[in-house]
Amino acid sequence: MKNLFIKMMYLSIIITYWYVSHGFAQTDITNSILQKINTNPSPRESLVQWYYSMDDFYAKIAGLSWTHKALPKIASIRSTLRSKIDSAKNNEKKDNIITFWNTYRSGVTTQNVWLSNICKDRYQLVDDRSYAFNIPTALVLATLDMESSCWRYKPSNGDGVFQLIAKDYWTWTLTTGQWIMMMYDFSALISGKHARYHTANKLSKDDCTTKNMNLTGTTSPICLTYTSIDLDSIIKHGALYNGLANATIKWDIQPWAPSYVYGRYTDAYSWAVKDGLIVRILKVVQYMKWL
Repeated sequence: MKNLFIKMMYLSIIITYWYVSHGFAQTDITNSILQKINTNPSPRESLVQWYYSMDDFYAKIAGLSWTHKALPKIASIRSTLRSKIDSAKNNEKKDNIITFWNTYRSGVTTQNVWLSNICKDRYQLVDDRSYAFNIPTALVLATLDMESSCWRYKPSNGDGVFQLIAKDYWTWTLTTGQWIMMMYDFSALISGKHARYHTANKLSKDDCTTKNMNLTGTTSPICLTYTSIDLDSIIKHGALYNGLANATIKWDIQPWAPSYVYGRYTDAYSWAVKDGLIVRILKVVQYMKWL
């Protein structure tokens, strides 16, 4: 996936530069790009990547000259792609996620129930990429908050903003492109972990259509998408991501460090030093409700 991102980034810039330099009309260029997006095997990812490539391309051209003749065309293409992303995301029904917040918000025992300003600043980028990969925005942003205070600092251990110990990342200032590559790695990692759990327990994502989202502690599928989130799936995901209790992946799995998932959620974990994954996810969803 990450190699695809790099190829798409350079290809989109090259194609756009060729169209612009050969005098094609802005409408023709935009329509051609949209056609390529719609025929891509992963149109959501393609749409988001085209936008960020155009955004980066615009910044590079503007850095050379604010009066460059290509800028108006690139700006218009970028604006159209931004509108397409926003429209597509707005058409996604998120009733399930709001229901999750309404159901579990009363269990939060942390003193600070609000999402930090720096996490809010990261929201659009995280939301765009979460849409592209069809994973919950709240899960991604909550993980960023836990592992690197929403990219507030660059971890000196080289494990990146998601703390992926199998990777070796930059320890200096991160660019948007470098963060996006980390997002690809994060998405691939959790997809693999969830698939491993499903295989071990003879489950499938298709079983999510019949899952009782109000139950926990059962051998059931992990159902985490851009429009769906439930407590049982968060618990299972947290165990797979941070470490399994009893080192087993079979049946009802639990985290080896309960506070990573449950910290400051309900009185039973009010003693935790930090907010756990559940609480941080609820903070993000609360912020989403007011957008």
